[in-house]
Amino acid sequence: MSEEHKKVNLAFGGGIFLGTYQLGVAKCLHAHGKALLDLVECYGGVSSGVIAAALLVVCPDKIGEYIAKVKDLSDKLRTKGGISPELRPGLNDRLRSILQSIIPEDAHQKASGKLVISAMPFRKKKHDYTIPVYWGDGQSWMRYGLSKGTTALDIFKKLVEFPTDKIHVIKEFSDKDHLIDAIIGATYIPLWGGEKFIEFNGNCWMDAGFIDNMPRVEGFGNDHRAVRVSPFMGENLAVCPTRNVNGMERHTSFFSGQPLDWSIWNLTRAKDALYPPSGDTLHDYFEDGFHDGEKFLRRLK
Repeated sequence: MSEEHKKVNLAFGGGIFLGTYQLGVAKCLHAHGKALLDLVECYGGVSSGVIAAALLVVCPDKIGEYIAKVKDLSDKLRTKGGISPELRPGLNDRLRSILQSIIPEDAHQKASGKLVISAMPFRKKKHDYTIPVYWGDGQSWMRYGLSKGTTALDIFKKLVEFPTDKIHVIKEFSDKDHLIDAIIGATYIPLWGGEKFIEFNGNCWMDAGFIDNMPRVEGFGNDHRAVRVSPFMGENLAVCPTRNVNGMERHTSFFSGQPLDWSIWNLTRAKDALYPPSGDTLHDYFEDGFHDGEKFLRRLK
C-alpha cells in the first residue's frame, strides 16, 4: 500500500468544558504516537475539539501549560457561580488571553492547510446587539435557563440569521490573531460566551456542535479515513471513554449528529460539559483522555 493510501485525518469532537479529555488524547499522541501523526493529513475539530486540534498542530509542547491555565479558569468561574453573559471579562476574552499567551507568532503558517476548523456562521439583523433580558448573577442565570428551556436560544434566533449551509470550514489563516479568532469563534456559545460576537471573514461565528458534534468528512477536502476522538461514549469512534457501556443501546443525541450512548456516564459528562467542573475534575478528564489514547495506540500496534 502506498504512503498516500495510508494517510488519515484526525478529528476531534466537541465537549465544551470536557475539552480537556481531547487534550489528554492529543498529549498522548504527541508523546507516544509519532508513527500515527506522521500519517495525518489534516487535523479537524468542532467546538472544544478545535482547541485540541489546533494545539496539536501549532504547539503540542504547550498542551500542559494550557491545561494548567484552564484548570485555574474553571475554578475561578465556579466561585462566580458559573458562566453568565454578565461575566466580566467574558469567557471569550478569558480564553483569548490564554491562547495569546501560549500560541507562537508563526502559528498561522503551521496551521494553514493543516488545521480544519468547523464553525457556524451567522449575521446580526441589527448593528447594535444587546441582550434583551436581565440575567442577574451566574446562578440565577443558570436557574432561568433551566426553567425556561430554550427561551434564551429563541431570543438569540430572533436577533440573527443563518445561511443555508450552516457549517463552514476554515483552513487558511492570515496571521496569529486570525487563527485565534477562528478558534474562539468555533467555540463561542450564544450568550454563554459573552455579549460580544466573534466577527471575521465577513460573518459572526459560533459553535457548530449544535448541528454536528464531529468534523464532517467532506470538510477535510480529501478521501482519507478519519480517526475520531470524542469525550463521550459512542460508535465509530477511535478514542472515547470505555467505562460501563456493555449492551447499552445507542441513539442519536438531540444536540448533535453523533450517535452517543445514553448512559449515566455520558449524562454525567454532559453536566460537566455545560457547567464548569472543578480544576481537579478537568485534570481527571485529561488523564482519562491520555490513558484512552494509550489504549488506542496499543490496539494499533
